[in-house]
Amino acid sequence: MAFFPAALSLAAASAVVLVYLCDGLSRLTPAARNVTGERAFVLAEAGFASMETLLNAGDTGGFRIDQGDRSLRVEAEPWGSDGLDNDRDGNVDEEDEAVVRAVSTVTLGAATRTAVAWLRRMSAFLPIPSGAVVLGDPFAKVRLAGSAFSIDGRDRDDPEGHDGIDNDGDGEIDEADEHTSAPGFLPDVHSISIQGDPDHVASQLVADQLGNLNGFGGIGAATVGGFDPGDAQFIQTIVDQWSPLATIVLDPREGVYRQNLGDWNTRNFEIAKSNGDLHLGGRNAGAGILLVDGNLTITGGYSFWGYLFVTGDLVLRGPAGRKGFRGSVFVGGDLEISDDLTPSGAASFTYSSEVLGAIRAVYAERYRIAAIAESPAN
Repeated sequence: MAFFPAALSLAAASAVVLVYLCDGLSRLTPAARNVTGERAFVLAEAGFASMETLLNAGDTGGFRIDQGDRSLRVEAEPWGSDGLDNDRDGNVDEEDEAVVRAVSTVTLGAATRTAVAWLRRMSAFLPIPSGAVVLGDPFAKVRLAGSAFSIDGRDRDDPEGHDGIDNDGDGEIDEADEHTSAPGFLPDVHSISIQGDPDHVASQLVADQLGNLNGFGGIGAATVGGFDPGDAQFIQTIVDQWSPLATIVLDPREGVYRQNLGDWNTRNFEIAKSNGDLHLGGRNAGAGILLVDGNLTITGGYSFWGYLFVTGDLVLRGPAGRKGFRGSVFVGGDLEISDDLTPSGAASFTYSSEVLGAIRAVYAERYRIAAIAESPAN
């Protein structure tokens, strides 16, 4: 995979942890005996970073380091496999319980401090979409000029993938509209889901356009739904959470970016981050997670498989090249499909649990620190 370095063996990871922490403890020489509780707490926090490394190497057992009158002990409690209903929602060991609760205690002479952290599987930071297109602004403008588009919340798999043949005779090979589309195994979602009143979306579309919406509820306005994410800025939050893990970083630029951002054919998933507005074009593609902290404009025959998060507006333009999105698209601003799209340059948004599941599976066993708190016992 392109987004993670080669996995450390457990022995190698443990060695890194021991060297790092023992070095930190050894710096507190007898000449610095006046160690404060705050410094002990900082070292306790450092234990969680080491626990994260060990979890990602497959070790969930915690560890202990003793060095004279100085010690560090980190204990781990995997909630996702303990057979208990830890969040009291009536379910046991479900995905949102894929958490390790870690307790780190540092003793430095007479000072002892304890901190508690929760480390979550990274897949938990990816939302389960409520629509093929998800709008985060309750007052988003939905400008879908013409009818050269489809937004489909019916779960679709991509079983055969790509045959390298121009099956529809349009001069393009293996683009989004050529993929065989078999029903997926998960329930359908809305065509468009908005953080607010669904009528706000439906009222902006005319009858011919509503006929291009499919998903939960059937066809047309009935497929548009509302949802409450609990965080009005949830798209920005997701972009901020995943940005440090980006494998491709694009700085603000003039002109069109004409390179691939991952490859669904080879299951080469990338985490691509644009620090500002982005214009994608050409007959290119991407796969994985695309984070745009700004507006995204797409022209040409661009296809994307996976999670697309745009904090600003998503604009599709240009008569040539079909534009296809398979997975789910999250837009923080407005959605615009310009009136210069023709059938040969149509845009399609298709929900696919298969595609999203493939992305999520990559991060299922990777952990990240979600929160740290000082123990009340201090």
